[in-house]
Amino acid sequence: MNELKRLSDAEILKRTEELVLKEKEFSFLILKHLAEIDRRRVYADLGYASLYDYCFRYLKYSEYEAYGRISALKLMRGSTNIETKIKTNQISLTNLIQVAKFIGQEEKEKKVRLSIMDKEALVDELKGKSTREVRHILHEKAATPKTLYHIKIHEPTLHKFRQYQSEVGHYGEEDVLNFLLDEKLYFHDGGEKLSSGSRYLPQKMKYLIYQRAKGQCEYQLPDGKRCHEHRRLQFDHIQPYALGGKTSVDNIRLYCRAHNQRAAIKTYGQKKIQTFLN
Repeated sequence: MNELKRLSDAEILKRTEELVLKEKEFSFLILKHLAEIDRRRVYADLGYASLYDYCFRYLKYSEYEAYGRISALKLMRGSTNIETKIKTNQISLTNLIQVAKFIGQEEKEKKVRLSIMDKEALVDELKGKSTREVRHILHEKAATPKTLYHIKIHEPTLHKFRQYQSEVGHYGEEDVLNFLLDEKLYFHDGGEKLSSGSRYLPQKMKYLIYQRAKGQCEYQLPDGKRCHEHRRLQFDHIQPYALGGKTSVDNIRLYCRAHNQRAAIKTYGQKKIQTFLN
């Protein structure tokens, strides 16, 4: 740092400008690398159920940094226009998060995906705007206000809920409630047989597999580390059904969506599976 003290005012300003340009260049290169990692689902080989988990737990980004980069990836997917604006820093990470949340809510409310042209028009409208300006514009554009429901529960019940929430990870109250409802509604003992000649899984088979997995993705690394995902769980044939695998408790595993997709890529190849990934 003594070297910096010897620099003239003009030199320190020039060097800082050069470093910032390099920082922006590297930030964009990181985004491109993350996009390719996501395309291949390579993070699944390290035991992570999502690109977010890989960024947060493995690359040690903060939650905000991880979510911001993933928001940028989603927006620039399929759009060179948005990619250019992100590359040239015409829209900030904070505003990208706001835009991604807004698009997600709009698509959920309207039950239709926004076109790439609509996304490009929105980003173009918001480029160069402050965080407060973007928040105001998006609020004005919002389709419908979100309905909130309040539930009164006693302290012992809340304690159980918080305990379960801590076990499943960094998820909000709504996600945790969905886990519990899914377990009750879709993984009960239906009394059916434990094998099937078709791809279809009887309810009792689902129940036994879910109980064996304790409601958690069964992917495990050689060192014993297990994927911690409790959401988006899917039943996957260990020996693929298309390759002669049986539909039985011993040949079905409970995988999160990412590990199911990664297994399919390894079995059938990236080219054949790519159309099913997005």
